[in-house]
Amino acid sequence: AAQEFPPQEPPEMTVPTAFERRGDLAQQLFGSTIGDPANLLDLGLMRGIGANVKPFAPTVKEIVERSSKDALNAGKQLSQTTKTINKEMPSQNKEVAYEQDLFTKQLKTPREDNESLFRVAEPSDVSKAKKGTVATPDLQSIHTVQLPTGQFATTTGFSTVQPIRTGFEFAKTPEQVAHITAGLRKSPQEQLVAVVLDKYDRPIQIIRHTIGISNQAAVEPFSLAGSIANTPGAKSFYISHNHPSGLSDLSAADKQISMMLNNLTANTGIENKGIMAVGKGTYSFSSPLGQEIVNQNIPPAIRNKSINMVERVFKRSQVLDKNLISSADDARKMADKIVGDETGLMLLNQRYQPVGFLPVNEKSLLNLRKSGESTNILKALEKANANSAIFVTKKNLSQDQIDNIQKLFNAANVNMLDVLMGETRKSNAMNMSTRGTDFLSIAPPVAGA
Repeated sequence: AAQEFPPQEPPEMTVPTAFERRGDLAQQLFGSTIGDPANLLDLGLMRGIGANVKPFAPTVKEIVERSSKDALNAGKQLSQTTKTINKEMPSQNKEVAYEQDLFTKQLKTPREDNESLFRVAEPSDVSKAKKGTVATPDLQSIHTVQLPTGQFATTTGFSTVQPIRTGFEFAKTPEQVAHITAGLRKSPQEQLVAVVLDKYDRPIQIIRHTIGISNQAAVEPFSLAGSIANTPGAKSFYISHNHPSGLSDLSAADKQISMMLNNLTANTGIENKGIMAVGKGTYSFSSPLGQEIVNQNIPPAIRNKSINMVERVFKRSQVLDKNLISSADDARKMADKIVGDETGLMLLNQRYQPVGFLPVNEKSLLNLRKSGESTNILKALEKANANSAIFVTKKNLSQDQIDNIQKLFNAANVNMLDVLMGETRKSNAMNMSTRGTDFLSIAPPVAGA
């Protein structure tokens, strides 16, 4: 007789924290992962995106929805309890500790976990499968490493994964990019790559951003856009990924990620050509300009050329100072030590330790795109693997300047913990509320910028 196995309980849903500190805007703009449209309901991805997709197993859907709802309610109750406790505790400082972001959303201080930015879309801890993220416990202080664009104790670089054979020297059309990345279809896990092109539309390299699971792959906006910008000679890029189901139809989440990257790179000199999915012999494509290609055959060609596929690795993983920054007082002391009289960004790791400093011309804050400042910031964030920062200046900034730099960080999904300004380095953490992502160039280009 066949052996019988007892029924298994559905997997326990995890309660993410990323969106609690980002609020409704993050859920709307950043709560997306690359995934097959048919899997959106079962994954519990962005609310409403998979509403018209009929699941294969309604009972599984009901279980996931019920579990997700219960977990969300439990998370809200815990968050409310935490706020009540914090409110009742006596405070010795008038300034808020960095337990909240600029929107007063709860943060972990320091962030000791290594969770994916898009964990909310993941039924299990897939952050461990994320490439380019290396645990670095017990970091020690080192002498500052001077680089052309600032001071960096942590630096990333590219390491070749493998050469990719191709029949095309150029990637002037989506069809050619589909051919170049067609090999992704052989993977049972979703992989997301950026095909980076020079000014002649010749592929420079293929950046493997993430390897996910069978029906999704996470995207980290700042490190993806930053790694593209840090590719020498980069002028444009395509985003490509595979759908292990074999169906290449793009989901709404796929297209949203392309628009998110387009917001980061528009009018910066690096063009987002669009996003595609490859399946079993077919591909689908969507561009920011509105071009749509659905389930077209991937063109064959003799693969007598090669392009390197690379991934991010640490070249150096240290800190400028081993102390953690958990309050405005901590930030001032660290700024005195690292920044001095300069203006710029203190770049922080997940534990809020300084890993770099990027000088920034305050006059460029109203002209972030065309001045090249937004690209420099993305490059520095990626180079230092920094997902938090504090802006420091001894000058007084206008509210427009503060809002514009904050919008860039919102778009990149990076925590802007504070702006310290003036001779006393006054904290502005409680005075900023913009949730927008449309950072602008609202002033003429700065001469020499």
